[in-house]
Amino acid sequence: MDTIRFQPFEKKPSRLMHRLQISFVILLGIMFTLGAFAIHYYNGIQQTLNGIHVPLSKDKASTSTLADGHAFSILMIGTDARAGETNGRSDSMILATINKEKKFRQNA
Repeated sequence: MDTIRFQPFEKKPSRLMHRLQISFVILLGIMFTLGAFAIHYYNGIQQTLNGIHVPLSKDKASTSTLADGHAFSILMIGTDARAGETNGRSDSMILATINKEKKFRQNA
């Protein structure tokens, strides 16, 4: 007597499952693209900051103190440079005058 073997029924994936898989792949691609853009943008900022920052040498530092009684002024200039430019442009300036008697005065 021959035995009849039954093969299991293969169920086709539904359209909903197929659409979910496609949506997941698209979402994964968008997330990968946004992550790559964020890393690229972060690296660009880091390179800009590393190029702008120039540490002060200690031998050029001022040795005057407020204790000697003289007033002094500090000019703070904010600069920025666009991509491809070597020289930046100043976009803000703050002049601060420090006096032992009047403590602090700011001229903007």
